[in-house]
Amino acid sequence: MPDPLPDSVLEVLGRRRMCRDFTGEPVGEASLEVILDAALGAPAAGNTHGLHLVVLRGASTSRYWDVTLPASQR
Repeated sequence: MPDPLPDSVLEVLGRRRMCRDFTGEPVGEASLEVILDAALGAPAAGNTHGLHLVVLRGASTSRYWDVTLPASQR
């Protein structure tokens, strides 16, 4: 079983909200690992754990949106 998350991380996750105003500043490696660990440890309906996560960085981000979303919807 993974180590429990620090209370500060759990507080942030508890106050989560939708965000559509991004700065473009990259997320640090340590923060990303904590976030991904929390997501992978989250409960799933019927204990199915059908979760797939994708981390995009640099040019791969633009390529992803080019393939998955028409330019008129970006």
